[in-house]
Amino acid sequence: TKSVNRYWTLTNPAGGTIAYTTYSATFTFVAADYDVGATPANFEVEASLAGGATWIITGIGTRSATTTQATGIGVPNGANTYYDFAVAEKKLTTPGGFDSYDTTTAPATAITGNLRTKISGSAFTFDIAALNLAKTALLTTFVGPVKVELLDSSDNSGALNVATACRSTWAVAIQTLANQTFNAADDLANTGASGRHRVTPTVTENNAWKDVRVRVSFPATGTATVVGCSTDNFAIRPNSLTVSVTDATWQTAGITRALSNVGATSGNVHKAGQPFTIRATGYNAAGTPAITSNYNGTPTLQTLSCTLPSPGCVNGTLMPGVWSVSGGVITTTTARYSEAGVFNATFEDRTYAVVDSGDGTLADCTTAGYYICPAAALPVGRFVPNHFEMVILTVPQFQTFNTTTASCSAGGRLFTYIGQPFWYQISPQATVTARNLAGATTTNYKGTLWKIAATDITQTYSNNAVGPALDTSLLIGSPTVTDNSNGTGTVTPSATDKLGYQRDNTTPIAPFSANLSLAVSAQDASENVANQGIISSTSAVIFNGAGTGIAFDAGNTFRYGRLKLSNAHGSELLRLPIPLQTQYWDGIEFVTNTADNCTSLVSANIGISTSLAGLTATPGGAFVSGVGSLTLSKSSARGFATVCVDLGADPGVGTTCTATSASRSYLKGLWAPGTNYDNDPEARATYGVYKGANEFIYLRENY
Repeated sequence: TKSVNRYWTLTNPAGGTIAYTTYSATFTFVAADYDVGATPANFEVEASLAGGATWIITGIGTRSATTTQATGIGVPNGANTYYDFAVAEKKLTTPGGFDSYDTTTAPATAITGNLRTKISGSAFTFDIAALNLAKTALLTTFVGPVKVELLDSSDNSGALNVATACRSTWAVAIQTLANQTFNAADDLANTGASGRHRVTPTVTENNAWKDVRVRVSFPATGTATVVGCSTDNFAIRPNSLTVSVTDATWQTAGITRALSNVGATSGNVHKAGQPFTIRATGYNAAGTPAITSNYNGTPTLQTLSCTLPSPGCVNGTLMPGVWSVSGGVITTTTARYSEAGVFNATFEDRTYAVVDSGDGTLADCTTAGYYICPAAALPVGRFVPNHFEMVILTVPQFQTFNTTTASCSAGGRLFTYIGQPFWYQISPQATVTARNLAGATTTNYKGTLWKIAATDITQTYSNNAVGPALDTSLLIGSPTVTDNSNGTGTVTPSATDKLGYQRDNTTPIAPFSANLSLAVSAQDASENVANQGIISSTSAVIFNGAGTGIAFDAGNTFRYGRLKLSNAHGSELLRLPIPLQTQYWDGIEFVTNTADNCTSLVSANIGISTSLAGLTATPGGAFVSGVGSLTLSKSSARGFATVCVDLGADPGVGTTCTATSASRSYLKGLWAPGTNYDNDPEARATYGVYKGANEFIYLRENY
């Protein structure tokens, strides 16, 4: 008598239930075990007894009324009804091990193969192979149940057990599948070979695992005597990645604002080069996709294509920064983008399932590939410059005496009057450059994204000399701002602007040298909304002639001047010259301005008040060394006339000259009955009187 595992094949043409006892083992046969397809039809059952051997007992018996036969085993079936069997006994070989591989592994009798990437949340299956003791072929006679587990095999620190192909550190069971039963006939039909069994039902794992192996154990219950781990490992990857780009403010990372603004105006913007947040979340393929909380991969940027400004944008550099992992969400709060504008990006994880990179798994985003990919490209934007920088483009030069004429008269131009408006011979120009945080040019800040207008330019003139203040009443208009279509622009002051020093009408001052500087700054205030602000230049560009002030083309001296008319008398029969000169305050007194070769007047600027009929005034050209020419016409009779020069608006007290203004207020003086240096000059011209005893009204010699 042996206590062994036995497989009984019983012929039972009548069907029904057979209960019997033999060798201290009880077998129960039920109708479901009846195999009518076999020849002959039979029952097949398994009994697990004490002992280490496996036996098959087969026999064909005939129905008998006797209770037993010497050559068989009596099996009771109802009241004193027996089936008698002729018994033969055959010993099976114990499996030498197991392996697992994909169902497509060829040939059918393969003893090893690859397990390719599987998708979390999507059903899959595979084959398990029972190997002979030498592990050189399938054990085609092996039948019975085995235990099948999916193991997390990412920890390879344990020693490899050569007999089982397992490591002790592969201890975490991802799943324990329903017991699988090897059946020679069924396995042949399903896999093409006995000893190769297809796992059923299919397996679905909803989480992600980057390194998985299959472990098969026999027997299915109790202490395993034969164990085998799959020689190939595989990944169960997320089905897809969902990527989002966010920030907290336009220069800080966070998750409160979506950076998905694809418009050229309004909406959320982020400063180029400032940190923002990228989150990549793995999802399974379940009907309602769930986060694969085990996912801990590293998404990488695969494509980046700028879309704004259009056309002509250039791709910037996207630097994801350092990733962290929490619950299947991969996050970086140190991402940065170098350019302005909008771009489309795709992120893929090509390394999470890299264990399958060499086993025939496709290196792509298909369901058969080991890449983890998003459904579509992600629009990201809008990015704006972090700041502006300004540099001098053109070194300016003022016009001395507010004219470009090289020589107004003999002596040229050497000075300008205090209060006289002046402007540029060479206009200053500055280049404004849009920069990211690192200082690189954001070349996409152009076209529809260029937002710097003339009103965004600040021009500040400073007087660095000892002297009067600048005259703020003169015109300083809006400059011209030109988009250079490369992230830079050109700022040029208006050609109609004027500068000048304030003229104190109460106290003249001594000559001084001008030292003027101009500071120009730029900003973009179009994004100044919540959590955003004004993009400004880091500092103003300064035009100051290297510290000595903006240069003048013919001298930077300024003088406090006046125009003086002197009384004149002479014959009514001749034209009468009126002494006329420009003077300046030298610090002590007014003296002739011998450097003035530029002042000029026209007839309309001269006013004449007289009873003499037909008097006219004719000024000469530009003054020479401060002396001008003004001649009255002949008089029709003896008498006098009051002559004045209209230099500008008349004060409340003092001379009132009725003529066309010469717009030379900077040459007004303190003339009676005035009280300040704001009066037009005037003089008396007398016809037909002697100057002195030795002088003649008219002298003529005839020869």
